Amino acid sequence: MGGPSKRAVAAVCAATVVGVAGMGLGGCGRSADPVAGEAATEVESAGSRTKATQVAARVNGQEVTVHQVNDRLAVLPVGAGAGAGGGGSGTAEAPPPERALRQLIELTLIEQEAKAQGLEQDPAVLRQLQLARLDVLARAWAQQLGDEDAPITPEEMRRYYDDHPAWFAQRRVFHVQDLRCEGGPAADGELGRSLGAVRHPEDVQRLMVQAGHRCRLTATHLGGEQIPAELHARLMQLQPGQSVAVPAGPAARWWWLQARLEQPISWSQAQPLIERGLSAQRRGQRVRQELERLRTQARIEYLGDFSHLGAQGDTTPR
Repeated sequence: MGGPSKRAVAAVCAATVVGVAGMGLGGCGRSADPVAGEAATEVESAGSRTKATQVAARVNGQEVTVHQVNDRLAVLPVGAGAGAGGGGSGTAEAPPPERALRQLIELTLIEQEAKAQGLEQDPAVLRQLQLARLDVLARAWAQQLGDEDAPITPEEMRRYYDDHPAWFAQRRVFHVQDLRCEGGPAADGELGRSLGAVRHPEDVQRLMVQAGHRCRLTATHLGGEQIPAELHARLMQLQPGQSVAVPAGPAARWWWLQARLEQPISWSQAQPLIERGLSAQRRGQRVRQELERLRTQARIEYLGDFSHLGAQGDTTPR
């Protein structure tokens, strides 16, 4: 068998580049830091200065730096599997720094092979690289906006904790059977009367399927923070075995309560969660405000197949 086709390597490399860039890194095996490949520390020794490069490995002469390993380590998923960028060759049980390095070595090998096949100039790859670059810059811009905000105060965090007892101090975890049905007639009229006469989820599923619905019954558990307040209040009133209708748009959905367990989150446990959540919320607000400002100052023209957007009023002052 021959080697991989140019198109196959293009797809793998482009997908890998986009995935890595979305996590704050650069392209295949490259760090987002433009000087990472030349990173060095100056050390004083016996009255002379020597340059100590922070290189973790070389792949066919191309350096993989400690900065790149640290960047990769920061976003390394627990138990990352094999595959392009996934840390193959039995690395799943290796220490995280070794897994990160081996993943970068694999990405570098892919980059070198892609370049050897001329894929660096492939139009499809270039478009995806440009999208990845836009994504990285947008994330950096949003992060910078967040860094400019004042830190979340302990008083703000405590107030949030006290205002949401169902998420923290009085948190419950609900074990439910979740039945979701789609595609058939509305669950009213004769079908509704039939449903009112049954109590078990399997019986409801059978009736809905007979009426032409596609149904799926699963067991799941949900924390109080995952449930809208009104639905949470209704679940708190149910006894095990009882059900509640769940809003699901055009679909029909019910939850049958199996168990309701107390699993509170203490104030000390909640503080870092609340701080991250409030910081993200504040950063999101800043991003929306800044985007609105940028849009009002920009000249945006819709052309071709998208010209109707301008006619609908999605324009900005010139």
